[in-house]
Amino acid sequence: MKAFTWHIQPQLHDPTVFVGFSGWSDAAEAASGAVAYVLEQATDVELLASIDSEEFFDYSQTRPEIHVTDGITRGIEWPEIRLSRARLPGWDGDLVVVDGPEPEFRWPTLTDHLVDAFHEMDATAIVLFGAFIGRVAHTLPVPIMAVASDEGLFKEHQLLSTEYRGPTGIVGALNAACSSAGFSTIGLWAAIPHYLAGNPNPRAMMALLERATEITGVSIDLETIEVEAIAFYRHIEAAVAASVELQEYVGGLEDDADDLIMEPEAGERLVNEIERYLREPE
Repeated sequence: MKAFTWHIQPQLHDPTVFVGFSGWSDAAEAASGAVAYVLEQATDVELLASIDSEEFFDYSQTRPEIHVTDGITRGIEWPEIRLSRARLPGWDGDLVVVDGPEPEFRWPTLTDHLVDAFHEMDATAIVLFGAFIGRVAHTLPVPIMAVASDEGLFKEHQLLSTEYRGPTGIVGALNAACSSAGFSTIGLWAAIPHYLAGNPNPRAMMALLERATEITGVSIDLETIEVEAIAFYRHIEAAVAASVELQEYVGGLEDDADDLIMEPEAGERLVNEIERYLREPE
C-alpha cells in the first residue's frame, strides 16, 4: 500500500499552503487550532491527498479512536495527515491546509512526500504554524517568532527572528526540507505563557492567523476567533484579579517582556492555581 495517496488530482493556481500539526510543536493547541479554524471558516473543503498512518505512527502514542454506539462498534478512525483545499468566502485564491498529528517515525520520508506534493501543486508559499512555552505575560500582544527560508522574507515582512539551537518537531523538519527544496517558506511560532500552556489559547491562534494573512494576502474572517480570544482573555484576567500573588507574578513577566526563554517549571504553584480556576464553570 502506498503511504501517500492523491484523492483528487490537484487543479490549483499558485496555491498557498498552511501547515499545522498537533503534538510537540503545538503548545496550547495554537498551531492545530489555527488550521482547524481555517477549515471551519471555509465554504467548501476538498480532501486532496492523505498520508497513511501505519508507516509513520506509533499507535501506542498516537492512538486511533473507536466509535461505539449502543454497545456496537461502528468504526475506527486511524491517525492521518491530510492535505485539503479550503475555499474561503471573499478570496478567490487556492489555499491548501495540511493538518494531522505529529508522527513518531520516518520524518525524512514523510517530509519528502510532502515536498513532492507541494511541487506537484506548484505551491507559491508555505506557512508553517508552531507554538512554544515561553516566559511571557498574557497581558501583552502574543509574540510571534519566525523562521524563514531567506533573509529577504524577514526584511519584506518585518519578521521577528530568533536564535535557537536545540530539539525540533516535525514542523521544524518540514520547514528545513521545504526551504532546501526552494520554496518560499516561513515558520511562525507563537510564544505561550507557561501558566496557560494546558489550555487551548484562541489569542495565540488568532495571532498566528493575523500574521499569516498579512504575509500571504489570504483573506480569512477572524471575527469568530476574535470573540473567543476576548472571552478567554477576560477569563484569565478574572483569575489574576482574584490573587495578589498572580498579579505580582504577571507584572514581573511584563517587566521582562523581551525574555522569551522556555521555563516550564516556573511558578508551578501559580500554574496549578490558574488551571484550577479555568476548569471552574463560569
